Amino acid sequence: MCFLDHIFSRQWRASYPDFKSDNGDANGLGRRLPGGAWNYHAGEIPSFCKSKKVWGVGVDDIYAPVNFKNQHWIAIWISIPKRHIVVWDSIIGHISPEELDEVMEPFVTMVPYLLVECALSYEQKVQYTLEPYTYARQTDGVPQCRAGDCGPFALKYIECHALGMKFSKAFNKRNGKSIREKMAVDIFQELPMCHEWENQDNDENLGTRLPGGAWNYHAGVIPSFCQSKKVWGVDVDDIYAPVNFKNQHWIAIWISIPKRHIVVWDSIIGHISPEELDEVMKPFVTMVPYLLVECALSDEQKVQYTLEPYTYARQTDGVPQCRAGDCGPFALKYIECHALGMEFTKAFNKRNGKSIREKVAVDIFQELPMCHEWENQENDENLGTYE
Repeated sequence: MCFLDHIFSRQWRASYPDFKSDNGDANGLGRRLPGGAWNYHAGEIPSFCKSKKVWGVGVDDIYAPVNFKNQHWIAIWISIPKRHIVVWDSIIGHISPEELDEVMEPFVTMVPYLLVECALSYEQKVQYTLEPYTYARQTDGVPQCRAGDCGPFALKYIECHALGMKFSKAFNKRNGKSIREKMAVDIFQELPMCHEWENQDNDENLGTRLPGGAWNYHAGVIPSFCQSKKVWGVDVDDIYAPVNFKNQHWIAIWISIPKRHIVVWDSIIGHISPEELDEVMKPFVTMVPYLLVECALSDEQKVQYTLEPYTYARQTDGVPQCRAGDCGPFALKYIECHALGMEFTKAFNKRNGKSIREKVAVDIFQELPMCHEWENQENDENLGTYE
């Protein structure tokens, strides 16, 4: 089996009028196919999910999401052996039968044509026919959703069927929100280079008296994906950061420059002893005031600061505690709530650790650059050409 992206369906529908108007040769071949059709047939695209398997040889089942007028998503399953396409639609009344005929015409026509045109040998070619496939919109047992959830439902249809799973009772419109969030978490976990955010702006500064890139942090130029362009102590009074302890545990810190004090929020207080926390915090209470003096833009600013270390305290009253494994999301949640001036609510507790984790993952996913518009650009040069 293979899985295709939405570019496939959009491109094939957009290119179908050219294919339809092209008469081809005496055998009905040589017609204009959508750009990159041969690459799809060979499993070379989409680039982020290459199957490297040839349709009809290594692939019998093809799954793809299909968009209708930028209003609605459906899913299709193309069965090459059965010469049939199944349509799963989460809001059946949205697309009329006549409109669905028009949506499906490019696929029922061009898929069998592509198999003949791209056959690797005469023996393969004679196995196929140019006769259009049949299709049907399955209605029995297909979960329906509320408006707005058709996209996640389309992907869930594909996932379940590809895994040989039935559409369970939990797959319903009441659970649309959790299905959407779970889908976002799954996609986030599959994104390349999203689990190891590395700031490489400072490599050339390593080995200097201050940590590499300290001046850039002071000026708000880094981290590169979240530049504030504001100077510490001038435009910035409050600094928030997650801090890792021995690759075992996460805490959050709030550095208040006017108060010359750092607050520590710890979701499992017993994990770090007071002596260990002194060691963890020493770099921050010492180097932050030093950095403000060292990087002051003028003598007037410099005299406002002192090299005297900051104080710090681990806040215990009213700080939600979590189970082992949830310290990371809780650390981010402390920062979010405090920065927004919100109290730590009763819902912010260890019982809700899983939902907090998923919500944080969804929020991060929504902020990732270039993650909302996945475009397959490998075919741009092929648009309008003859395969």
